[in-house]
Amino acid sequence: KRGLGDNTAIWDRITLYKKPVAEPRDGNILNDTIEDFYKKLRDPDEKGAVFFAVCRGKVSEGLDFANDNGRAVVVTGIPFPNMADQRVKLKQKYLDLNARAPNKVKTLTGNEWYKQQASRA
Repeated sequence: KRGLGDNTAIWDRITLYKKPVAEPRDGNILNDTIEDFYKKLRDPDEKGAVFFAVCRGKVSEGLDFANDNGRAVVVTGIPFPNMADQRVKLKQKYLDLNARAPNKVKTLTGNEWYKQQASRA
């Protein structure tokens, strides 16, 4: 991905200003990752840090980056539920069955519900 009017990638431009830290896939090392983020924030030789996390991930579920630990939040993307989750599959199947039932009440299909969940997150 290129920057506007130059050959610098967005990631490269971010790292010029802040030290990046990303939420790990392995939840067992999340505490170490957060400590690394705090260390970079407080390092007087650095210009701060930026923490990248995913919607519906460990970081988005109840962690508090209070005071100088979290000055801004930028959310990008659409946080769809995990399609591999058995509960999501069962809910979609249940809704699809009800949507096809011969009744007068219009209900959501599984796909409509899935899209709605992303907008609610």
